[in-house]
Amino acid sequence: MNLKSFTMSALLLTIAIPAQAENLDHVQQLISTKQCQRCDLSRAGLVLAQLTGANLGQANLAGANLSRAVLAGADLSGAKLAGASLNGADLSGAKLVGADLSGADLRGAFLSGADLTDARLDNAALQGAIGLSPTAGNPEDFYRWAVEAGKQHNYEKAIEQFNQVLIRKPDHALAYFGRAVSRLELGDKEGAIQDTEFASTLFSQQGQKENADTARSLAQTIKNPPKERKEKEGGGFGQSIISVVGGLLQLLLFR
Repeated sequence: MNLKSFTMSALLLTIAIPAQAENLDHVQQLISTKQCQRCDLSRAGLVLAQLTGANLGQANLAGANLSRAVLAGADLSGAKLAGASLNGADLSGAKLVGADLSGADLRGAFLSGADLTDARLDNAALQGAIGLSPTAGNPEDFYRWAVEAGKQHNYEKAIEQFNQVLIRKPDHALAYFGRAVSRLELGDKEGAIQDTEFASTLFSQQGQKENADTARSLAQTIKNPPKERKEKEGGGFGQSIISVVGGLLQLLLFR
């Protein structure tokens, strides 16, 4: 191969191959009839689509944009929705039995009455989802979101996410501990004491003595804060108590 041919080949190899376009015939079929079982709708643009009661059983909607679409009562049984955007979508009463929602964006989606039996939700974004079944979702995902909210000083949101963890895994000691810290930052000392004491009990039951001691130490410090802090309420009280317990607390919470 001469230099000119080699250069041309190299250039051709660097040209990006365009992503496969959506199947426009299937998109039109869905919009017109709301009947599209086993259709190929991957990467389809369906923002704000009105699809109430649509039949999309086993359809391929991987990577589709269904943000704020109305899918109330739709049949999405066995549908492939991996990586799809369903941000703010109305999925109330939808059938999602066995659907693959791994990596899907379900933030702010309406899920009241949705049947998520055997649905895959690995790495799905569920923050702010409304009406989510207490059995749906991974508790560790909610824990991670809670910690992220705490790092941003959004303690109300952190508490909401810790609550979601505890609905799914009532013996999640770290969630009680994290919720205690968030409550403390908001000035709820009684709630923080309850959570730290319960976290300590759970840590002990789970054989985590060092963590149990840390939680117990925090509870005692909240009950008997340094004299110069006793009169201070909220707005820094929590942070001053945390500084007393030390870096171990932060390592425990933000593992």
